[in-house]
Amino acid sequence: MIPDAESGEQRQGTLSACYGLRILSDVPLDDLPRTSGEPHVRVRRQALPAWPLDSAESGLRVRAPADEVRFAIEGVAGFEVRGGEEILVDPFPGVSEDLVRISILGSCMSLILHARGKLVLHGSAVVIDGGAVAIVGPHGFGKSTLAATLASRGHPFLTDDLLAIDLGGDDPRVLPGPARSKLWPDALEALGQEVDALPRLRPDLEKRGFRLSNPFTGVPPLAGILVLEAGASLETLEVGPHEALDVLLQNWFGIRFGSRLLEAEFLAPALERCARLIPATPIARLRRPNDLGALQECARLVEARFGRPR
Repeated sequence: MIPDAESGEQRQGTLSACYGLRILSDVPLDDLPRTSGEPHVRVRRQALPAWPLDSAESGLRVRAPADEVRFAIEGVAGFEVRGGEEILVDPFPGVSEDLVRISILGSCMSLILHARGKLVLHGSAVVIDGGAVAIVGPHGFGKSTLAATLASRGHPFLTDDLLAIDLGGDDPRVLPGPARSKLWPDALEALGQEVDALPRLRPDLEKRGFRLSNPFTGVPPLAGILVLEAGASLETLEVGPHEALDVLLQNWFGIRFGSRLLEAEFLAPALERCARLIPATPIARLRRPNDLGALQECARLVEARFGRPR
């Protein structure tokens, strides 16, 4: 039982650390390290009333008034995210706690971090020689697979799927996420993993949860952003300032929620944060063939650009 700082009320839950925040949750967040201190964010179960939904895009059903975002994920739960401080969860009957946890640490935390002033992208990151290398790109282009490959070569893993960039200091920094990646069986086999020993993300999906053994626990500076693209051969191409804004917005987390989050109250802060990031961070397109056999060569190219080969 942890006392509520404002009311003195005893509240049940576990205090964990993730994305630079202390999270007090009565929903198990087993992947996260325990911590102490006053929570920044509270996660609690609560029955949510029925409410009209503005849209049903990107697999989510969303309503986004000015002070809160309510959304439902089919077969998982209804959620309400209040500013940067509170997440209410109403799980659907029979849903596994793993699925609820994934949504809390993904979709819900992206809204929390956006409200707290972070630039949130859909991407993964590892640390190469002290600098965070971010990997973004369209769904299914291998962001998680390349990050896991680099981690297998000795580069500390930083985050998967949700990439939160802190622009509050002298240089942009990437906040560490859960030390778990989500990979398809063929990618796991290419990395030498025993697929059947790893848990499915959901019963109807072959994708597996893969816990990384070498997570990074600090907040490293952002060394650069790689945008994955398909290509006949392996190459990198610089992204100039005139196209960098478009590249970043294509990988902004709000795209997942559909057009409702593209309105001014959400998009304007993202535009301002992108404009601050662009002059400080190199961005490059990484073109490579859709061939898992080329993973190691691709990893060596990333290493050559950002640090010593491992």
